[in-house]
Amino acid sequence: MSAGLAITRVVNASVLLELSEGAPLSDPCLDDRWYYGFSEPIGLRAHQLPRLAAILGGHGVFDHWQPASLVAYPYQSETPVLVATSPMARKARAAGFEQVSLCEWGDVLSLPGGLRVEVVASQVDLGLKSNNYVISSAGHRVFIGTEARELEPLRRYRHVSPRVDIVLVPIGGTSVFGKKLVMDPADALEATRILGGHTLIPIHYLHRSGRDRATLERSGSGAPSNPVQ
Repeated sequence: MSAGLAITRVVNASVLLELSEGAPLSDPCLDDRWYYGFSEPIGLRAHQLPRLAAILGGHGVFDHWQPASLVAYPYQSETPVLVATSPMARKARAAGFEQVSLCEWGDVLSLPGGLRVEVVASQVDLGLKSNNYVISSAGHRVFIGTEARELEPLRRYRHVSPRVDIVLVPIGGTSVFGKKLVMDPADALEATRILGGHTLIPIHYLHRSGRDRATLERSGSGAPSNPVQ
């Protein structure tokens, strides 16, 4: 995508970042299950992944968090896993991952290889907490909000933190009983403005038609294909 950075949107909210300092993966869901309702192919399988710098768990719902789908990934014992909730941690350990950290909003972690991870506030819905993350390398700052909805936490973060370069947030606008659970296209554009990003990469739109993607394309922000390199 740019010098020292490649981004592959694998499926839904699962994204692989490849930076010179390492390759984190968000919200793995890399096998086929009828109940996911995916309307797109899964872009990578576990055996195709590089050695990961970390696995970032943003949200624990079934179409986000399936660490068991990484059974063919050969580096489970040495890959750090960062999660938002205790049930997510239990699923990761049950899948064979040993270095699992339950992360709170405001935590800052250093990964082997030199990547820095900031845990940014998201929201709690139906008792389920979500985490946003900012990944910093020598040349890039990337915001990953796999279940992001609220803009106010992003304003608070930006008030005390440098701008990011690239913003990955949902555009599906999913709702339950009339309550919006994730961002829609307008929210995603505003989140990018708040965070100071120059590039928006939409995620979490697989359960929708193409109209949200078209909205972003008309806005000029661009909606990359799957995968993005």
